[in-house]
Amino acid sequence: KEVFEVFQKEANNGHPIAIFFAGLMYEKGHGVDSNPQKAKEYLTKAAAKGNQEAQQYLTQLDQVGSQ
Repeated sequence: KEVFEVFQKEANNGHPIAIFFAGLMYEKGHGVDSNPQKAKEYLTKAAAKGNQEAQQYLTQLDQVGSQ
């Protein structure tokens, strides 16, 4: 939970890597309750800030969701 709080704080400060990791933590339920909606919101923000990992992860989620 402490790790999530650190990423959350940095995500709130606009750091793309922290936004990405906070999104993953929401997706997987690590340190926080799983919340797919919140995960996608964070991953989308990270992707919009140019985080390539977030862009790739969103593409994978979309591919899995459309199957």
